[in-house]
Amino acid sequence: MSAASSPRVREALPAIVRARALLEEHAVRAIVPAIPELEGLLPGGGFPAGSLVDLHADEGAGALALALAIAGRQERSRTVVVVDGAGDFYPPAAAREGIDLGRLVLVRPGKHVLACLDEALRTKSVAAVVAQVRRLAPSSGHRLRVAAEAGGGLGLLVRPEEERTAVSAAAVRLQVEPDREGCLVLTPLRVRGILDPGALVPPKISR
Repeated sequence: MSAASSPRVREALPAIVRARALLEEHAVRAIVPAIPELEGLLPGGGFPAGSLVDLHADEGAGALALALAIAGRQERSRTVVVVDGAGDFYPPAAAREGIDLGRLVLVRPGKHVLACLDEALRTKSVAAVVAQVRRLAPSSGHRLRVAAEAGGGLGLLVRPEEERTAVSAAAVRLQVEPDREGCLVLTPLRVRGILDPGALVPPKISR
């Protein structure tokens, strides 16, 4: 008689199924903070823990500042990592968005951006990782998604506007554009748990 067909195992199966359902429910509901303007857009009012967020924008449109503002709202006992592939990040910009510079780690990896992102996202003491990336291959995006799931933090990737239709492993994708009034308009391209993000009203952020 196999172990699976034993009376004790059969009796325990309902409890095992309930426990698994509870774990899955907790995993779906686990969220990390967004900014107030995005809370009404996202299921549960925040981003899925251990996920990637793509912010698509033209250079200088304000997507990096938005990424830093979101990072600054994450668990304050954990680190915020900025992976600065271009080597031109200005740390006071993080302070302006509410990040205590004492919890900021700035990494300048040269050509090894992907490897540094992977390692930072896998680190459980890291609340958020911010980076500007271009031409992210689907396989690399999948690698970073797995790393984020392992670490439990948030990966905030600032990507070019023209890559908004590219394959992505992000749970949330937003198009970031300034309007004539100087606000940032956040158009949802993908929101995990929302079948038609195009039907959502894009929020505006005063900058």
